[in-house]
Amino acid sequence: MVLRFTTRVARSTRAAGPRLVTFEQQTAKAAAARITSTIARAGGLCLVSLALAAPAAAAIYSCEDASGRIVLRDAPCKRGEIAHANGAAPPPAPKRTPPPASATQAPTLTSPQVQTLIDSLDDAIARRDVTAILAHFANDAAVEMELRLPQGLRIENFDKTTYAANLKETLAPGTAFSYQREKPRIVLSSDQHQAEVISTVHETIVLDRKRLQGVTRSRLLVEWREGRLQITLARASTRFDADSHGEPAQTAKP
Repeated sequence: MVLRFTTRVARSTRAAGPRLVTFEQQTAKAAAARITSTIARAGGLCLVSLALAAPAAAAIYSCEDASGRIVLRDAPCKRGEIAHANGAAPPPAPKRTPPPASATQAPTLTSPQVQTLIDSLDDAIARRDVTAILAHFANDAAVEMELRLPQGLRIENFDKTTYAANLKETLAPGTAFSYQREKPRIVLSSDQHQAEVISTVHETIVLDRKRLQGVTRSRLLVEWREGRLQITLARASTRFDADSHGEPAQTAKP
C-alpha cells in the first residue's frame, strides 16, 4: 500500500512538471511576439519616412532665370535657366554706393592753381606783408631752414607762430632785404592731391646785424586745406656768399 501511494505521488509529480514548463514557454513566446510586432511597426515607419524623404530631396532643383531670380522646382530646370547643384545660389551682394568725393578726399589741384599761389606769396613777400605771407601757410605748417654760413651750418625749425616772429624781424621796415624767385618747377603727385614746388631764390637778408647775400634752394609742399591751397611744408637751404657776410647792416631809406 505504501509503495502504491508513493508511486502515485511520483507519477502525479511527473505529470504536473510538463504543464508548468508549457505555461512559461507560452508566456515567453507571447512577449517575444509583442516585441517583434513593435519593432516591425517602428521599422516600417522608418522605411516609409525614408522612402518619402529621399525622393523629395532628390527632386528639388534650384534654377536661376534670366532676371537672376532663384526658383525651386521638382523637375529639371527649363531651357535658358541656370541650374545650381548645391541648392539655391547666394543672393548677390548689394551694390555699394560710393560716398561723395568731397566726403572722402580733397579735390585735385593743377599746376596753374599752384603757380597762382606762388605768385601771390612772392607778391606778399615783396610788400613785406607778414599777415599776407602767413595766410599762404596752413595752421600746422612746418618751416625748416638750413643756413650755410662762413662760420658753419645753422639749422632752424619753425612752426607757424615762431615763423611769424622770424618774418617780423627779417622784414622789419628799414632793414636791407631783397627777394627774387626764378621760375619754379611744379611737380604734381600721382593722385594730384599734392604738389611740390622746387625753385631757386636770390635774396639779401640781415642776420645777426650783418647783411648777407645768398642763393636759396626752396622746396614747398602744397595741399588743399579748408577749401583753399596752402603750404604745409617749406624747406630752404641757403648758401651765402663768402665776401658778403662781413658787410654791416645798412638802414634802407624810406
